[in-house]
Amino acid sequence: MSPDDRAPAAPSGTLFYPEASAYADDVMARAGAAFRQGAATRDIAYGPHPRQKLDVFTPGPARGATLPLLAFIHGGGWMNGQKEWMAFMAPEILGVPAVFASLSYRLAPVSRWPLPLEDCLAATAWLMRNAERFGADLAQVYIGGHSAGAHLAASVAVRHRRLADMGGAARIRGCLPISGTFDMRFSNVAAGSMEDRIQRNLFASPADAEDASPVLLVDAETPPFLIAFGERDFPRIKGQAVRIAQCLARFGVKHEGLEVPGADHFAASALCVEPGAPWIGAAMRWLRANAPHSRSLAAARHE
Repeated sequence: MSPDDRAPAAPSGTLFYPEASAYADDVMARAGAAFRQGAATRDIAYGPHPRQKLDVFTPGPARGATLPLLAFIHGGGWMNGQKEWMAFMAPEILGVPAVFASLSYRLAPVSRWPLPLEDCLAATAWLMRNAERFGADLAQVYIGGHSAGAHLAASVAVRHRRLADMGGAARIRGCLPISGTFDMRFSNVAAGSMEDRIQRNLFASPADAEDASPVLLVDAETPPFLIAFGERDFPRIKGQAVRIAQCLARFGVKHEGLEVPGADHFAASALCVEPGAPWIGAAMRWLRANAPHSRSLAAARHE
């Protein structure tokens, strides 16, 4: 059996939301088919820790560095999840055509902020340094993620200058977060809520919440954002989408809002690459264009 035919790893530990377990089962079931369909290079180490690994899917043999590359980060509340969760997206992304990468990172509470961020920066820099190896164009690197992964993708995007110091490039072409949190400074936190778990498990200090809030780091050189979320997403997530859009607009950063009709927090990801799904249509347009256009969040929500 070749490495690319191995079954994906088992889902990771207990998840906070009951719906999350069904989501994990669904995407893991679809991962096997994705690994069989795509040309995948699996378990590439970008660091020494067992969680510092990524998978890269390519449409075929590399024929020059011409394709965009989308690096995607899994969710799981910063405390669960694995790179295999995002493998189901690969076949549709390869059809753009584009190179697709899914990465894992160290998890809280063992690895608190900023270690998950440092891993995502390191993985992105590794992909940039090795882009040509997979037929990807260094000038067309995009980053995205779902839920906690969306937050981490945004956190990398607003720190794009650090990538050059890590041997990558100083620019990310665009950020494609799905159902993300962009302001981690929670108030009136209810005991036992997800916000409570984040504060107790992800952050070692209250000051970490500011460092972990991408809205505070947006500037005029921030990459463009495609901000997606479900119509039935958590109210906090829908509010966060508006918040990041406002920050991007304040600095004149190109951005596009995409509310996925009928989708909750998990379906916004699980159904994102279904034929005719609004997210894959928008993502294809972004990955095929050198300059993503800007459309207001309010306009997108009324289409």
